Amino acid sequence: MGVGRSLNKIQDVIRAILAQKKLDSHKWSRQELMKHQQDGLSTLVRHAIRFSPFYKELYRNVKTENGINLKDLPIINKAIMMDNFDTFVTDPRLKLQALQTHISQIGRDDAFYLDEYRVHTTSGSTGLKGVFVSNREEWRTASAVYFRGGAVMGVKPNVPRCKMALVFSGTPLHVSYRVSTSNDIGVINVKRLEASTRVEELVDALNAFQPECLSGCDFSRAFTHLMA
Repeated sequence: MGVGRSLNKIQDVIRAILAQKKLDSHKWSRQELMKHQQDGLSTLVRHAIRFSPFYKELYRNVKTENGINLKDLPIINKAIMMDNFDTFVTDPRLKLQALQTHISQIGRDDAFYLDEYRVHTTSGSTGLKGVFVSNREEWRTASAVYFRGGAVMGVKPNVPRCKMALVFSGTPLHVSYRVSTSNDIGVINVKRLEASTRVEELVDALNAFQPECLSGCDFSRAFTHLMA
């Protein structure tokens, strides 16, 4: 990884941590939280209608003047998204064929597409592999959420460094791999293990490392704390 990319990585992590602190400062009532969610949904839908040809057509009958109700939005799935990818995205520079070429060349250096986007995929376990694209601001926001969850479990910069084991995908195409590597700037002692490794080998590796925290591929249940 070049010096410029390393500096960008550190900058992104610092901004994500600052964003995490801002999230932590929110002391909202339920009503304030619901308003924030509603405002965010309305902003998202209006942006999609404005910049995505697919959503402009799909939401042509959706009224946006007085807020958005999720029940009024047509349901789509991954297959529909992939079938309409070039009109689905809001940046016309993003074309599925070119992204797939980029994906085929991604190594472990966390390369950006157009020097701006991280491209990652789902595993394809459902029979269809999804392609997803995040710019640096979006990635920092997602990282802030992961940092916030980790902080609740005690995963934060400390001396001695917190020992954390990650059992994730071993391919740099998967979001679990990209998140863990893009956020690793050395302040946490991290050991990465591939989810496809034999259970007996995972157990031996974890026993040898003695992590304080263990995180798995399912981010909704990540950061299982192992210490009382």
